[in-house]
Amino acid sequence: MERSQLQNSDYIQFLSNPQRQGVWAIGIQPDPMSLHGIRTLLNLQEFPHYRYRYIDGDSDEFHEVPCTIIPRLFGYLHSLLPSKQKQGIPTLFPFERAPWMLHRGMRLRRFGPSQFIHELTKEPRNLSPAKKRALSRASALFNSHFRYCTLAPVPERLSAVDIVSHRDGFHFQAQEDADGRITVYSLQEDTCMLIQKVLEALPNMRLTCESRKLFSPEAQLLAMYMPGLSVVSPQRMLRDVTVRRTIAQAMTEVHEERFVHAIRAIGIGAEELIVEVYETYLHEKAAEAPLGSLLADLNTKVQEVAGGAKPHKKTPTSNLKKAIGTALGTEKKKPSANPELCTLLEAVLQGVLPTLEQLASSVAEIEDVTVRPQRTLVFPAHVNRSLSDLVPLRNRVSHRVDRLSSSRTVTYLEAALALKSYIVLSLWWQEERQKIDYRVGMREAIKNAIERNRSEAEE
Repeated sequence: MERSQLQNSDYIQFLSNPQRQGVWAIGIQPDPMSLHGIRTLLNLQEFPHYRYRYIDGDSDEFHEVPCTIIPRLFGYLHSLLPSKQKQGIPTLFPFERAPWMLHRGMRLRRFGPSQFIHELTKEPRNLSPAKKRALSRASALFNSHFRYCTLAPVPERLSAVDIVSHRDGFHFQAQEDADGRITVYSLQEDTCMLIQKVLEALPNMRLTCESRKLFSPEAQLLAMYMPGLSVVSPQRMLRDVTVRRTIAQAMTEVHEERFVHAIRAIGIGAEELIVEVYETYLHEKAAEAPLGSLLADLNTKVQEVAGGAKPHKKTPTSNLKKAIGTALGTEKKKPSANPELCTLLEAVLQGVLPTLEQLASSVAEIEDVTVRPQRTLVFPAHVNRSLSDLVPLRNRVSHRVDRLSSSRTVTYLEAALALKSYIVLSLWWQEERQKIDYRVGMREAIKNAIERNRSEAEE
């Protein structure tokens, strides 16, 4: 299998289940002299890092160290490409206003992350011959492997940048900390190693490197989810045009930093898919309801079809009510009936027992909600997990939210989590509906689906 096909396979597996696939991470720590040397070579010693902050960010972001070395190094190496080779090569960082900002007539945030990356990746006008010689070995590696790359800031994370090559089909993320440690994340270990080789090609570089594969924390996996999706377009994974349209809409909203609207579009798309699952398995029209209610109704009806309807339960007071009624009738038939006892029994029947029945009913409803199985039987475990992530996010954006305040309501990573959940559901349903035997009847088809997805979860 060719390298590009292997990469596509890696990305599809990652998009289907990030926790199972994981990402490679290599930590690159230059020694103090090497760190000083690379910052001097790239004119970073006097770079005004303090000017670049998220205007709407939390206080923690003011302590975040900006990612400078990789963007500046790529800007310098890009400038050394021969003029003929630059034809047809994308701009390293296409700097422009967000479309929604143009529509609203808003001025660009002066010192936001886009301006920061733009400043870092500016090609130097006149590099000295000495610096050109110092960069020559790294330039050859860049020309061979990274000349088609473009950079983008990671939303809400000033310390990281995304670097994507759509032509070569790979993505990696670079991050820096206060000690000058560079961490490179990628789905392919060899991509991480190439960045190490580029840094080692700089003069007098002494590095300490540590390579490992990450399956946690989820935040790092989600931070790489949308760039990974841009490498392997949805057309390669999903056949449903409506699903692809929903993903494209969500990606557009994320690009414009309207995360609430992205999750809302994803939630609507997920509800449409659940309706299709519901009507395919149960052969009846699904009610118009939000995602959580649809899933609860689907779960209840699937369990009834597979295991039979729950028997009607008598209330705990039924026997007591019958006993008191019998005692009251017996007492009234006596020649010397006790009127006080009769009054007491009637008060219990008409006042106390109805209150007890109402209380018992409320307790039963609470127990039914708390002990009700949260997983839907026709879904495998990883789909149930994704839906349990998506439902609360969908509920949070179900009301009208002002577009300018949307960034304060949900985050980029939550939008990535919602998109991941939707893609996981879509990929499962794309394969599942081909496995359904429509000739065996509703009950058998549901039982087969339950067994099939239980077996897949246990593999």
